[in-house]
Amino acid sequence: MPLVDPLPADTDGEMRKLAEFFNETLGFCPNSVLTMQRRPDH
Repeated sequence: MPLVDPLPADTDGEMRKLAEFFNETLGFCPNSVLTMQRRPDH
């Protein structure tokens, strides 16, 4: 169980593009990418 729950990949249009990129290159989108969208400015 993660300390901070990741947000869904379709929360934001820019995040959706990033998740698609990871899905194409790695076959999945890492939870760290989805978690970082909670505080994108930091």
